[in-house]
Amino acid sequence: MKRFNEWYQNLSVEQVTWLVAILVTAMVGTLASAVVLNWGMSAFENDGVWAQLAVSAAATAVYAVSVVVIFAIFFPTEMRLALKRLPLNKK
Repeated sequence: MKRFNEWYQNLSVEQVTWLVAILVTAMVGTLASAVVLNWGMSAFENDGVWAQLAVSAAATAVYAVSVVVIFAIFFPTEMRLALKRLPLNKK
């Protein structure tokens, strides 16, 4: 525990913010994805493999959206710069 306290005391505010953002993203993303999977698999359990695959894809998309939203909340400037660098809007 002593080594952990020493490590934690040496972190900057930005590093702590990054670690908190990663922890919150993992918790919220997992929770949201689990809710979608639980609901979808129970609702579409008799509809075949393709329906279950679509539910899994939807759960993955929910996780990805939660990552983007949480990082946009914690780091709005960095998120704007990252989104501008995506090659989606280049012509």
